[in-house]
Amino acid sequence: MVNFKKKPKSDCNTIGICAGCFTILTPNHVKYLEEARDACDYLIVITNSDKYILDKKGIVPISCEGRMQILSGLKSVDEVSSFEEEDEHDWIDRFKRTRLSEFAENAKTVVFHDQCAMFNKFPDDIPGFGVADIVTMISRKAGVAVSDIFRKIKNEK
Repeated sequence: MVNFKKKPKSDCNTIGICAGCFTILTPNHVKYLEEARDACDYLIVITNSDKYILDKKGIVPISCEGRMQILSGLKSVDEVSSFEEEDEHDWIDRFKRTRLSEFAENAKTVVFHDQCAMFNKFPDDIPGFGVADIVTMISRKAGVAVSDIFRKIKNEK
């Protein structure tokens, strides 16, 4: 796991967490992360492993380390991490046990999700539910969907 950290602020009360593949960063991703950052004091983005993306999408256009470097360059992002073997629930649980003490005494974790990605899911199926202090949705704006880009690439081969 490679981390690109910016120094945490001891007065950060709300630690936001956004997880996803981020295989091809689109303007929608940037807006989503900006909205998440506006709603918290410190934003951590966690991205899926190359193996997970290969299994899910059939292609890894940018390596996990490359995606982490790109994400770390966004001004809305304070820290970037990845998860290999564990899922989002496990990552959040481990973060709360091992890292939350770096922040304000009563800091809370907030997991942000793309509202469209969570459509028709029961609360127990939403990553972070029951582990994070708060789980909230951010509405997706109209624009290019990465899954459509992948379908187009696969069809042109």
